[in-house]
Amino acid sequence: MTVPITFRFVDVYDDEPHVQLETLMAPPPPIATPTELNEWADDHVFPHTGDGKAIDKDAAYFAEVTVCDSQPELVGVEFAWGC
Repeated sequence: MTVPITFRFVDVYDDEPHVQLETLMAPPPPIATPTELNEWADDHVFPHTGDGKAIDKDAAYFAEVTVCDSQPELVGVEFAWGC
C-alpha cells in the first residue's frame, strides 16, 4: 500500500536554494520512533532530492512534508541530508 505525500524539496548549492514541490507515492511512514522515520525518509524520500545540477558541488538537501492526508501529524516534519 502506498499513500500520496507532498514535499517541499529545497536543494542548496552555490549558496542558493532551489525549491520544488512534489507529491510522492510511498509506503505510509512509521511514526514509532525518530530513527524509524529517518530510515523511511532515507529509503523513500532522499532518492527524490537533487535536481542533477550539483553533482560535483557541495550541496545540502531538505524535504518538508506539506501534505499527508493519511497522517496529518507529519505536516511540517523536515528531513535533511548533507548538512
